Amino acid sequence: MIVYLLVLFILKTVNCIRCYQCYLAEQPYYIEEKVVRTCTHFDYSDDYIVDCPESTFCYKKSVRGVFYGTEYVRVERGCALQLYTGQRYDETLGWMWENRVVENAYQIGCKKIEDYGQRTIDVEECYCDSYDLCNSGMKTEVQVGMFVASFGLIKWFFYD
Repeated sequence: MIVYLLVLFILKTVNCIRCYQCYLAEQPYYIEEKVVRTCTHFDYSDDYIVDCPESTFCYKKSVRGVFYGTEYVRVERGCALQLYTGQRYDETLGWMWENRVVENAYQIGCKKIEDYGQRTIDVEECYCDSYDLCNSGMKTEVQVGMFVASFGLIKWFFYD
């Protein structure tokens, strides 16, 4: 029993959310990774899946605009930024550096980013934490409907 609880504790502590990750640009200035995948060719494959050890949320950002009369939509997906790096004061040790994940940094759902009339583009950010790869873009209602339908089908097939 103790071994089971220890294994469960270890699995729980190393478990992290997995998200789809891709960027708006080929080599964004804020990314230091060697391989950067853009969302232009996003196909829901394993190539776009990343572990998010420093986050409990996935995000999806949609940018809509018009360029020379042509409407466009660009999407970015990834792990939400939740890592706080800073100092804290301890009575016995003094000032210390700390890294911690801010659990309540975002609210689940989508919101339009207010630009107060300064931009000609619309930006919407969506945050989710309910399951791995939740930033796929599928609506939750569709996924719940698929679950209910598959449950009903299994019940009908095996129990009727």
